[in-house]
Amino acid sequence: MSAQLAQAENKTTENLHAGVPTLTAKQSPLVQSLLANKEKLLQAVQVLPEGHIHVVLPQQMKQNIAEMRQIFGEYGIEPRIFVSHKPSKSNALIKQARAENTGLDVSSKNELISALKNGFSGQNICCTGSKNDDYITLSIQHGCLHSVDSIEELERYIKACEKIAPQEKRNVLLRINSADAPYGGKISRFGIPMCDLEACYNLLKENPNVNLDGFHMHSGESDGDLRAEELDFLLTLFKDAYEQGFSPKTIDVGGSLLKNIYEKIEECEAFVDHLSDALKNNKETYTWRRYGYSIAAGNQNRVSGREGLMGFFKLDDYGPCVKKMMNVQTLYSRTSHQTLLECVFTLALEPGVSAYDQCGIILFKIVDTRFNNKGEHMTVLDGNVFNLSFNITEQMADPVLLTEDEDASETFSTYLVGNLCTDFDIMVKRKVVLKGKPKAGDYLCFINTAGYTADFHDAPVHQHPMGQKIVAISAQDGWRFMSEDRFNPYLIEEGSIL
Repeated sequence: MSAQLAQAENKTTENLHAGVPTLTAKQSPLVQSLLANKEKLLQAVQVLPEGHIHVVLPQQMKQNIAEMRQIFGEYGIEPRIFVSHKPSKSNALIKQARAENTGLDVSSKNELISALKNGFSGQNICCTGSKNDDYITLSIQHGCLHSVDSIEELERYIKACEKIAPQEKRNVLLRINSADAPYGGKISRFGIPMCDLEACYNLLKENPNVNLDGFHMHSGESDGDLRAEELDFLLTLFKDAYEQGFSPKTIDVGGSLLKNIYEKIEECEAFVDHLSDALKNNKETYTWRRYGYSIAAGNQNRVSGREGLMGFFKLDDYGPCVKKMMNVQTLYSRTSHQTLLECVFTLALEPGVSAYDQCGIILFKIVDTRFNNKGEHMTVLDGNVFNLSFNITEQMADPVLLTEDEDASETFSTYLVGNLCTDFDIMVKRKVVLKGKPKAGDYLCFINTAGYTADFHDAPVHQHPMGQKIVAISAQDGWRFMSEDRFNPYLIEEGSIL
């Protein structure tokens, strides 16, 4: 052993790990229960092939949908929920959405095929995103609600309808570009510019079998005041459309109903404060290669980007945002929810993050824990950055160590590196803080990975295996595990598997 490594080995645990910021992941009661039964969980995953494991929790989605309906129900609104397929490829979660009588928002031909295979009919599917001719054809064949992204797409859609269903009605939404939002929304590649709206109206008047069902805007904003302005803006479009002779009824406000994924605001603030101070004063950042996220130290010892980084640590759930959306003053001095109710308009949602919140975890097997040339711990995982959709999860919370050691309670900080033969394969760009020292054969568990994380970018780089999925069900006699193919939400009732 080199003198440097020997010196590192002799450092006390206190010196190695003191001062490293902690970011504790928020855990739902269902996730807490699952991890409290780690023996059953680890026993279930041992029989799976090599590679990382996605554990999905359909019962959590059931709770999330019920919560969403309850929040909007406080204003008398029964939203038409199109759960977004895009964040996850899990068949079990899509089946659960169907069992909750939601619709499904799909953004490709293959997502549409997946929706149909998992029990959705075309009438309960909304087709969004960029669309080639095959996607448009399948949408028309199954009578899906079709969100039109441009006047060019509307022209292609009308021509396809004339060939595929010339005598049948088909419903479309006109998606409005968020850059035309009243507050000056962000420039987007999606949506119809307001300057093209009149031409869209003319096309629809010439083709009465294509019905204007409503308007759609997905800005990605989570600020309640801005979302309220969007809703008011879309309601004014309804007035204009009625004056043009149309009878729209659906107002689709998209998704971006965010959820808090961190347990403590104090930890988030401490992480940002420490990173700002370390970059400014050349101290230890506890990030890989002094990575600053959005923070940078500039001239005259000024630090920029702090507020932007704090924005990632969203601590408020979407309830306050909904309150502002529902209470904004609209036409004729009514609130938005009063207008929706009195006019019998349908409020449509496309939840992603909020629908999949706490619906899954990822388990990575630990290969070993070693030192780098600075005497810092690095834990090698049998997985890589592509298994975590790395460009979305830079601020990922600390994982949980699943070990058979009964006394694994000491604080241990380490970098997490993957199994790729590339130097960029750093799983999280900061030191994470664990309870216990990870050793070969243990598992690291990342929390809240069902949406936009688990399989959003999953790829077989170096021919490493793709992630395996297993369904976890909380039953009266404990936790049960099964494959996604075997999972049937209609056979699970009040904690029992029928």
